[in-house]
Amino acid sequence: MAANSKLFREYIGAESDSVKLTNVPINPDVEFHLILAFTIDYTDQSHPPHTNGKFNVFWEPNHLDPTEIVAIKSKHPIVQVTVSLGGDSVSNNNNKAFFATKLIKL
Repeated sequence: MAANSKLFREYIGAESDSVKLTNVPINPDVEFHLILAFTIDYTDQSHPPHTNGKFNVFWEPNHLDPTEIVAIKSKHPIVQVTVSLGGDSVSNNNNKAFFATKLIKL
């Protein structure tokens, strides 16, 4: 990507369960990166235990699902969608939940 390119990046789904990908106004002259926020390796309980690699999504899966992603990418090929791994807290109690990575030698 050139240094003077037009780029828009946005976390989507972290604060609202009513956001849909079709709500995003796509400008064909701008590269769009939509980041689904977020998925973590914890439950949403008050004392979150690890789920051992079974990541739970914290965006609205009824509005931000694979079908919606395929539809927006078909209509707007410039759109890229990614997932944010990790998060700072779980539930409304501000329970801290951090993503611990492991380095694997190949």
